Amino acid sequence: SRTTISSVPKRTFTPTGATTQAVSLTITDDGDTEAQEGVQFDLGNLTGDPAATLGTPASFDLTINDNDVAANVLINEFDADTAVDDDREFVELYDGGAGNTPLDGLVIVFYNGSDDLSYDAFGLDGQTTNADGFFVLGDAGVPGVDLVFSSTATNGQIQNGPDAIALFEGDAADFPNDTPITTSGLRDVVIYGTGDARDTGLLDGFGVASQFDDVSDA
Repeated sequence: SRTTISSVPKRTFTPTGATTQAVSLTITDDGDTEAQEGVQFDLGNLTGDPAATLGTPASFDLTINDNDVAANVLINEFDADTAVDDDREFVELYDGGAGNTPLDGLVIVFYNGSDDLSYDAFGLDGQTTNADGFFVLGDAGVPGVDLVFSSTATNGQIQNGPDAIALFEGDAADFPNDTPITTSGLRDVVIYGTGDARDTGLLDGFGVASQFDDVSDA
């Protein structure tokens, strides 16, 4: 919705004076996760010199980006080993049912259990959960997928295990391939295998006790 602010003080331009004037806008830095917001400034109500006219542009938009990261988003479900061609792999996030939660400032990172280093990362800036609270990163053929791994990715994007899928605060650029395990900014992590032995490197590195077994659909 749009709210008109009518209390902005008048700004005065003199014939030989300044050609720009400043308008101050106080923005409260709360802890709420919010969608992008905007303010439109319009010039008008000229007084004084009858020959004065408005130049162009006579309006401009100010975009306010939220700097808070959603605290209620976790890894809800994943499938790392689908039938035949591994072309239905995915990671699903869930915000607890809040719905339409911005995912700005979050990144999904994949870790290789063979060396305990990252092998891929997907930043979620600009993405949101759906009205029911779900978000899906996956192959193009996954029903309801919100963000596709890559239009050129081969099947089997997610390794079968033992490996890890982690949700962090940050960007994909913070996790180039071969990034060591870290718990800084960690929001959630799932360590899994497909009938594999426990990966103590991943378990100890992330400080978790359980390793899930992702049974193949084949």
